[in-house]
Amino acid sequence: MFSRKYFFLLIICLVFKVYPQSNSTIEGIITNTNSEPLENINILVQELNTGTASDKYGRYKLVLPDGEYTLIVSSVGYKTESETVSLKENDHLRLNFILQEDEIEIDNVVVTGTRTEKNLSTSPIKTELISAAKIERSAFTRLNDVLNEETGISVVDEPWGKGVQLQGLDPAYTLILLDGEPLIGRPGGTLELTRFSVADLKQVEIVKGASSSLYGSEALAGVINLITEIPDEPYNLRFQSYYKTHNTIDFSARALINNDDLGASIYLNRLSSDGYKLFLNSLSLTAPEFSSYTINPKVNYNLGSNSKIKYSGRFFLEEQLNRFQLSLNQNEYLINTKDELTDWTNNLSLEHKFNNVFKSEVKFNLSGFLSESNSVYNETGSVYEKSKFNQYFYKAELKNDIILGKNYIVAGGGYSTESVDADRIHHGEKSTQSYFIYLQDEWVPDNTFDIVGGVRYDWHSEYEARLSPKLSVLVKPLNILKIRGSFGTGFKAPTLQQLYLDFTNPQAGYSIFGSSNIIESFAALQAQGQIQRILIDPNSLEKIKAENSIAFNFGIELTPFEFLHASINFFRNNVKDLIEAIPIAVKTNGQSVFTYFNLNKIYTQGFETGISIDILDDFNFSIGYQYLEAIDENVLNKVRNGEISKVGSNGLIRPVQEVEYGGLFNRSKHSGTIKFYYHNKSLGFDAGLRGIIRGKYGFGDTNGNSILDDKSEYVPGYAVWNLTISKEIAEYFNLQFGLENIFDKTIPEFIPSMPGRIIYGGIHFSLK
Repeated sequence: MFSRKYFFLLIICLVFKVYPQSNSTIEGIITNTNSEPLENINILVQELNTGTASDKYGRYKLVLPDGEYTLIVSSVGYKTESETVSLKENDHLRLNFILQEDEIEIDNVVVTGTRTEKNLSTSPIKTELISAAKIERSAFTRLNDVLNEETGISVVDEPWGKGVQLQGLDPAYTLILLDGEPLIGRPGGTLELTRFSVADLKQVEIVKGASSSLYGSEALAGVINLITEIPDEPYNLRFQSYYKTHNTIDFSARALINNDDLGASIYLNRLSSDGYKLFLNSLSLTAPEFSSYTINPKVNYNLGSNSKIKYSGRFFLEEQLNRFQLSLNQNEYLINTKDELTDWTNNLSLEHKFNNVFKSEVKFNLSGFLSESNSVYNETGSVYEKSKFNQYFYKAELKNDIILGKNYIVAGGGYSTESVDADRIHHGEKSTQSYFIYLQDEWVPDNTFDIVGGVRYDWHSEYEARLSPKLSVLVKPLNILKIRGSFGTGFKAPTLQQLYLDFTNPQAGYSIFGSSNIIESFAALQAQGQIQRILIDPNSLEKIKAENSIAFNFGIELTPFEFLHASINFFRNNVKDLIEAIPIAVKTNGQSVFTYFNLNKIYTQGFETGISIDILDDFNFSIGYQYLEAIDENVLNKVRNGEISKVGSNGLIRPVQEVEYGGLFNRSKHSGTIKFYYHNKSLGFDAGLRGIIRGKYGFGDTNGNSILDDKSEYVPGYAVWNLTISKEIAEYFNLQFGLENIFDKTIPEFIPSMPGRIIYGGIHFSLK
């Protein structure tokens, strides 16, 4: 019988290559140009596809059989060196290497697309990178500022704040990470971007297209990863402050220390504003008065040469104040509102490198989000309305990295649980659990091809299990040409609100219930005599499924000259089982009872293209453009069949023509960016002029047929221009001046987040 012992021996033999014994050795020390030893430098023996890494003293040692070998010495941030050696029996060679820094490599390392370190230019999964230098140069302070100026990304106003659209898909379908871990706090499906300060970020990485093969739910449209880092400097003290229109004050401070084994930093931010009013006759502020505080601690500690432990945290507090006028029983009342928000996350990881083939990392994430809203009558102080949304999220994960010849394998799995306690949740509190495993293999057969295939399996307590595959290919037929293609699937799990919502609007009188509690909640309304007519029997309904998509991306990058870079990327996303709330009954008050269904199928398709030109050494010009089609297939079929009508110009009802159907609301068919940058290093002077252009888009239904099909339903296109100028003073200070929305563009009835022209000044102080 084939015993278990022999089975494991066979597996070990398949995973680890065994080479013949030899007494020949190569050893040496790897240093930088300042003769300082370099740790974790990779030494690859090309012919054997094996190697080692230097220790904290820069030392390395290889034991090899006789033969001729090419040693390739490389690391992120340093230029690659190579040496060919010949070994005979019992040879003992000493070979030292001196590596030169390569700043371009440092700035272009990305991890989000494959969850491994890859140079941006060689990543098979197209990744867009926004560096810390660009964030500082453009005076960005919040995440919405950073994303708003990127081609193919739209920052849109949602009921729960500013969200991000990728390739025309709703904000709920984009996963946002902090150092690779998910950020929570989506009471209405949108993660509010203004909650996130960006002054302490190393970079922002953006992967467009379905990415559930590595990240699971919410990565249906793509992934945005906010990456922090403790720099290599022994110490750094940095202050940054901006004063803007509307008495907006943004102050940040960061301190860090580094020694041989310990690196620690803490980042503090305070942001406050008096808000603004676009409608002068309104008592309410268009944007509320607020103050917020952010604290981000981070610690890295080396537990010997092969192990390290990392901790990072984020703590955010915000308070918003506003007011509105209420008309009730022919009386007018002034209502004061106060919204308080607490958002925190803790990430802990332990990494151990067993050998040059195998590395493991155990990661833990614990996050919480609490939103409380309290509205009171101004005259009496009595409560008008209160609401609470309290969410907790916990995840544990084991990630393994295995190098087998020309294959880089990432395999892992984990467990997560989420709970929500909210006023509008059935019976107040609900929780879910999920398990996941994933496997990815990156195969690099030569310098021309890089192929990544992966798959992830998710089991969830509240919906069907999911299998999410993905395949990406990079081809470099010429040094000046790169071709990328990818196919992937994504899914979006039903939210706890969609599963367990239990809400009746006290003013309007309608009710909306989650898919899991619709039978019980509907029966309660029937028992109270509130149901007049049933449209769909709740007992015939199926539990909602996860939304899912299939995504295709194909892109070409061309660099015919060192100063010129051009690219184009075509995309298509097919999304089905979209979850929507539809009426199933009519109440005795004439209002409807809603619950959630899997109904719609949509697709988004189009392309993004851009060109960047370096003029001389100091000036850069770039332009980007996106063409987008976003179509509801169910609506399109009804239009084609003549099932949807409108009132024509002659006052008669007629079918909507296919050419009139404008697709999904809040999507611009045409959008783009134009950017001019000037950088003079010798003078310490920077200037940037950036234009954000958005074509017309639908805002809502005005003729009562529930689709976008009339000229009156569009917001006109617009352009916003931003200017930033900065000057370095001595070695430690940098002064900035800027204008946001130079030409004072406002569209208050449709875009409340566009306050008009903003003037600001800032000062940076850095002691290294």
